[in-house]
Amino acid sequence: DEDDYFSMATMFVQSNDWFYATQDTGIPLYNGDNPISGDITSSLFLYDSGTEGDEYPGAGLNQVIRQSAPDTGPADSDTNVRLVSNAPSIVPAANNVIKVTITPQ
Repeated sequence: DEDDYFSMATMFVQSNDWFYATQDTGIPLYNGDNPISGDITSSLFLYDSGTEGDEYPGAGLNQVIRQSAPDTGPADSDTNVRLVSNAPSIVPAANNVIKVTITPQ
């Protein structure tokens, strides 16, 4: 429908609590009467959910694939969901990790 929006989120696994997602408002699926179509990857951003303290990506002992048990490790001092602004250079841009394409049906 013309008032529908698309939103998504997927974890950046080599982190404590980062994820790629659309903005909180989502992406409008229509431009006027016309459905959008094509690559919308540029509308995805890397966020920090604010639940766990950050460790170096791919090396933290409290990251999901190395965590000894759920909810271990230090809490994040900033509990707000926010854009990741200080990612190390080893963290790839969203378009190097995921591609999202909209195709009207």
